Amino acid sequence: MAVLNIPPLNSADDLLSLVEAAGFLPFMRSGIEGFSVQEYTPAKRWFVKDAEGPWEWRETLAERGVIAYGKVFDKKAGFISPAYYPDFVNWRRGGLDFADRYDAGLASRAEKRIMDLLAERGPLLSTDLRALAGHKGFETAITSLQMRCYVVALRFEHRRDAFGRPYGIGVTRFAQSEAAFGEAFVCARCGEAPEISKKRLSDRIHALFPSADERQVQRLLR
Repeated sequence: MAVLNIPPLNSADDLLSLVEAAGFLPFMRSGIEGFSVQEYTPAKRWFVKDAEGPWEWRETLAERGVIAYGKVFDKKAGFISPAYYPDFVNWRRGGLDFADRYDAGLASRAEKRIMDLLAERGPLLSTDLRALAGHKGFETAITSLQMRCYVVALRFEHRRDAFGRPYGIGVTRFAQSEAAFGEAFVCARCGEAPEISKKRLSDRIHALFPSADERQVQRLLR
């Protein structure tokens, strides 16, 4: 059930308008009715062969660099607008930069290896990052780093055939959030108590969905 005053999605611009109107939005059904890209997408565009839909549009928006995309809601994909990304950073990081998190024993060695590689080499394709960091524990680590807003999906790149034509599913190029959006923007809320940012995010969901189950809200924000 769609509750925002947004028509069904038919383009990347439509998707951008939806995310900006919501502030942040899971890709798939979230447990809160109406709070997902899926519920605004016509069936003819939801993973239909030879029909462009949200899967392709996320690549367009990532390329523009206008919103953050990654596994940010209960370890599943979603979008965050610039209006709320600094709050997610402040809340999810708990006021800690990655070095402090690792020194406190709150991040794994696999996560540190990924962060070190991205710092040394810049944004990397997931295939290259996995090969360099090691396969063991990679998916868990890269998901955790996205959830904590240390890493984002910068863009998606396609393999090309002998004629230079793109094919297949786009491969994610990951980057540290500060490298993607700039440290001043990413850390704009870091001077506040993390709980203030969490309340701002929770209040936004409740403003859109007053009857949302509090357990579902907390699950999406944790």
